[in-house]
Amino acid sequence: MNILLIAFLFDPDKSVGALRPTYWAEQLANTGHRVTVFTSIPSEKSKSNYRRVVVPYQPKPQLLPIADQGISWMPAIKKSFRDLNEGFDQIIITGGPFLHFLLSKWFKSHTNSKIILDFRDPFAINPRFNDSRLKILLKSFLERRMCKYADSIITVNPFVAKLIKTSPEKISIIENGFNETLIDQVKNMGLKSTPNTVLHAGKTSADRNPIPLIKAIKEMPDFTLYHFGTSIDYVSSPDNFHEKGFIPYSEILKKIATSEICIVLTNGEDFVSTTKIFDYLGLNKKILIITNGEKNKGNLEAITHSNPNVKWAYNDPSDIRIQISSLAKMEHAEIDSSKFSRLFQFSKLENLIKNQ
Repeated sequence: MNILLIAFLFDPDKSVGALRPTYWAEQLANTGHRVTVFTSIPSEKSKSNYRRVVVPYQPKPQLLPIADQGISWMPAIKKSFRDLNEGFDQIIITGGPFLHFLLSKWFKSHTNSKIILDFRDPFAINPRFNDSRLKILLKSFLERRMCKYADSIITVNPFVAKLIKTSPEKISIIENGFNETLIDQVKNMGLKSTPNTVLHAGKTSADRNPIPLIKAIKEMPDFTLYHFGTSIDYVSSPDNFHEKGFIPYSEILKKIATSEICIVLTNGEDFVSTTKIFDYLGLNKKILIITNGEKNKGNLEAITHSNPNVKWAYNDPSDIRIQISSLAKMEHAEIDSSKFSRLFQFSKLENLIKNQ
């Protein structure tokens, strides 16, 4: 098939939102499809098994009270599509951002393509955002318009699916996952976990507050905490806490491999399933999920409930200390993590495309 994949974020962008569409483009091409990618992200790569079209993004003043780059990107997508003057069997649009999903109507009226929208996060109703009732109504109206003209909707878990304003029959679940090629490369290096090392990789925020974790580690001098990602504003960092900033994905996998305990911070909303949890599972790590909500709840629980290497803690220094100590003493169990690979999940996308 001839497939157009539209992804605002894409390799070599380092954000987690670039991983899923980049993997899909490579695998679709590997399985014999002709793949064209529209993205705002330029690249110096000269060789790939798909065609890349850089669709420039130019911010413009917007009347809509919604912060989303997709609305400004729409005219450039239309122009690039017209310039290409090519028919596609499938058009896959992934987000966020999300407002360029509104092009589903335009594509439906100008092509014979099947249209697939991929919601990596909730758009209209995102419990993490303190949106006003009026803003939720506006976003819900727009989301219904997006989905009306799509043949299929993809999202990352059943909890997000419940939030999307469309018919449930249209929705398919394709989880994120770990990149099995890179994970296998790291496993083959024979790296060993260093006892009493704790790692957190990813973003932090007001509802994923890392300060209780840092306070807990401060009271555990035999342990060392490494944070990779956004800088944490903490006045008095203990000697056993080290910030390392952003490093390439392939390098962070090595750091995960050599850590004993890996941390997930969640605000406690059911729909949350951080991409990093799959890397932890792929490398078969001991995992501590620190939540602002209830323990053992939501999609993170659905993913990990049968894994004996996983514990939960409230986002409180005392409980975090208890659970880290328990994990450190606990015997590590080997598990089969193959169902959490991106390749396993990609097979669902292949089936969806074939059966439309």
